Amino acid sequence: PKIISFEDKVELIKSCVENIRPVKMRRIEPINSLKCAVINIYDIHLDKTPYWYNGDSESTLNDYIAELENALCKILIKLNDEGIDTIILPVGNDLLTTNGFMQSTKKGTPQNPFIPHHIAYKKALQLILDMVDTCTDYCNKLVVPIVYGNHDYDVDFYLGTTLQTVFVNNPKISVINDMSERKYYKFGNTLMGFAHGDKEKKIINNLPLLMASERRSVWGDIKYGEWFLGDIHHKEESKMLRIKDFPGVTVRFLRSTSITDQWHNDEGYIGIPRSIETYIYDYSNGLELIYNINL
Repeated sequence: PKIISFEDKVELIKSCVENIRPVKMRRIEPINSLKCAVINIYDIHLDKTPYWYNGDSESTLNDYIAELENALCKILIKLNDEGIDTIILPVGNDLLTTNGFMQSTKKGTPQNPFIPHHIAYKKALQLILDMVDTCTDYCNKLVVPIVYGNHDYDVDFYLGTTLQTVFVNNPKISVINDMSERKYYKFGNTLMGFAHGDKEKKIINNLPLLMASERRSVWGDIKYGEWFLGDIHHKEESKMLRIKDFPGVTVRFLRSTSITDQWHNDEGYIGIPRSIETYIYDYSNGLELIYNINL
């Protein structure tokens, strides 16, 4: 029989460790708390070519997907002890870096994806379906706002329509896929706004009044306003409108999960942590806790 060297054993162990995946847990206990968790997986750009790409598209794509799924599992394991009633999982937000088979963004800016569009969309759809399925084990209600990105605007709409069709008979899942650029959800005393951020970053000071105008029916009933935005791929926060008779509004630009491509690497946009940020809200008292998972 062939004798395995010590070096080969070490390499085998390393290979096994690298491929360990968290076991998907299913919550058994009933959920009675009045808490909401917003899991922000922004700016994935699943088909964007990494600057270190070596030509192995299948391995590169599968590794990226596994990385995202592992991070979600870690978040849900943390949330398990909290007993979350409602999970909000915004979907879209430049899930892909291309808007279709022309290998460009919605506005026509050329892109250089490392996989064909039809493969990217199928993989992206399966990723979101798996995430939705996993999240439903940890909450009583799952809300999925479809947020249209500036790269993949059309793709996000079709993705949302697909999710609506798949889960139409599932009372536990609510997919918000109207044509509005901005989606809203009210949980207790907190009103949350979701948008990609490419337009909103130009009107940050107007966002509190925009929220008040677009949701007049509930504005007087809330104490806290929260905006979740992406696009700029780094963390930024603004707090406004903390005056008498008006709720305080916080505008959050979230970090991206996207892998660095050649252009960003050449321009020096490196070293920014890739992360998934999760915000936990109490029904009455607003923001209670923030979890951050770095990729």
